Amino acid sequence: METRNQNVKGFTLIELLVYTVLLMVSVTIMTSFMVDTSRVAAFSMGRKEINQNARFINAKITQELKTARGITSVSSERLDYLNSASTSSYFLWDTSDKVLYFYDGVSTERLSDEKVDVSNINFSEDVSGVIKARMSLKAKRSSSSLGEEFELQTETDVFPRQSLY
Repeated sequence: METRNQNVKGFTLIELLVYTVLLMVSVTIMTSFMVDTSRVAAFSMGRKEINQNARFINAKITQELKTARGITSVSSERLDYLNSASTSSYFLWDTSDKVLYFYDGVSTERLSDEKVDVSNINFSEDVSGVIKARMSLKAKRSSSSLGEEFELQTETDVFPRQSLY
């Protein structure tokens, strides 16, 4: 009779298949986790860019109009006023580029970031002299895998201080 050595070193085919399946499952779970993390990061970055732009634009409009000497004209896309140095200044929404510009009497400054479109803005003045600026901001890039658009609508109401004096 022939005796077999039962102490054979190595893996059996069944063990190899089990290890391969476990490896594939763990790689799939890790890949899914990484994809979800990148989606959440893209979503958060888009929201952050819009919020920062909205805060900056609202603060600039509020600061300038509170110290303005007078409001010259108000239209839906443009707001003209005399700044604290009595220089003609304005906020202008360029509908073709979807950019909000600020002119301080010397130079023109782009208020909205390159990553954000000002998709709509409307300047108005009510009977009590309060200037309203309603705007919609939209991120230029969206999370294409989610198909979500990042958009924020905001409104600023400013009562120019020159009206008080």
